[in-house]
Amino acid sequence: MEIWSAVCKRQQAHVDRNIACNLTPAEHRDLFNDPNTLATIVSAYKINDQLQLQTRFKVVVNAQENCLTGCAVISDGIGVVVVEGGSKSIKMYGKLMLRRINWASAVKIQDDDGDENGWEIC
Repeated sequence: MEIWSAVCKRQQAHVDRNIACNLTPAEHRDLFNDPNTLATIVSAYKINDQLQLQTRFKVVVNAQENCLTGCAVISDGIGVVVVEGGSKSIKMYGKLMLRRINWASAVKIQDDDGDENGWEIC
């Protein structure tokens, strides 16, 4: 019994330490808003093909999570994503757009006759 009570006590102490170290939402926002930066950084990304819904979701949600603002213009042949925000946020978002998204598998598939067959399933 003593062993189990000691294990539970250590586990509860661990959980309490983690809760004490958590940031408040305001502190979390301050991580992205660098007060030393006087200007807002703008970044633009060119997308050659139409995107899957999953990739569009990644682009939008990661912009929201990194406290970025901007827009995306997507047409038949080309798309452009423009975002603005702090330097740290732009750096993390750039890594997503340039490294983490597999753009080869993120495009629509076409039939042999050139008609769109729907979205490719990965």
